[in-house]
Amino acid sequence: MFRKVLKHDVNAVIRIWSIITITVLLFSVIGGLCIRGMSNITNNATVESSQVAFLPLLVLGIVISVLSIAVYGFATTFLVLIRFYQNFFTDEAYLTFTLPVKRSTLFNSKLLCAFIFNTATAIVTIVAVGTLLAISPGGIEGSSALEVLFSAFELPIEYIEMLLVIQDQLDLWIATYITVAIIYFIVLYIHETMLLFCTITFGSLIAKKHKVILSIAVFYGIQMMLSVFWAIMQGLMNIGINAAAKIPDFLPGAELFWIILGVLIIYICILAMITAFLYKFTLSKLRGNLNLA
Repeated sequence: MFRKVLKHDVNAVIRIWSIITITVLLFSVIGGLCIRGMSNITNNATVESSQVAFLPLLVLGIVISVLSIAVYGFATTFLVLIRFYQNFFTDEAYLTFTLPVKRSTLFNSKLLCAFIFNTATAIVTIVAVGTLLAISPGGIEGSSALEVLFSAFELPIEYIEMLLVIQDQLDLWIATYITVAIIYFIVLYIHETMLLFCTITFGSLIAKKHKVILSIAVFYGIQMMLSVFWAIMQGLMNIGINAAAKIPDFLPGAELFWIILGVLIIYICILAMITAFLYKFTLSKLRGNLNLA
């Protein structure tokens, strides 16, 4: 049953999402071509008046392409939230809850659907930005903006010296940090989705009117509290890492890398616990008496 519900949710979102995705990719190509065209015009010593007349159109193409990529993630989130809200808190909910399906199954389907589209959106965004930069000139003869960007990420000498400490285990450390980073982003995606679902549920339960407005207010209120909490946690973690890094006798080898890895794992665990609380809270409210008025 879960597969059928998930398939229904995905089909409901993917129609509009596909159109938005194709549009974003198309505009990334157009934006790169516009940047290249404007670069050719501005760097040309003998510019004709007819070429100058195209500059406003080229600028407009660049602005539209950048904006389309910038709002792409918000558009995906909006589609997922609309699906969640309509299924649970509008007149459509009466039909939804007459189905012989557990509410937990319905909710988990929405959660997995959001994760699928958020992940796909992140991948498409990287492709769109890469396409834009690959087409755009980099200012160096024969190079693209993407090649110039990669060259800017060369490690400073102090980081190279740190890596030399663990050069015999470098592959293992890289694999470990990549694994932890993937887990972090998975937990973060689920956390952000759960926070949105939780605030929509809470706002819709306590408000008979203006549910969306109240949900937005609750979201920003929780975000402010979480921001203060994470700022304190990050400050404490930074103090600990900096203090440990200044004690070379205590950290003769790879201990600093262990400390940083431990901090990341603690950060992920705290984030996962907050997400689990939001999940339990939201699901308990959905199992209760919903305010569908």
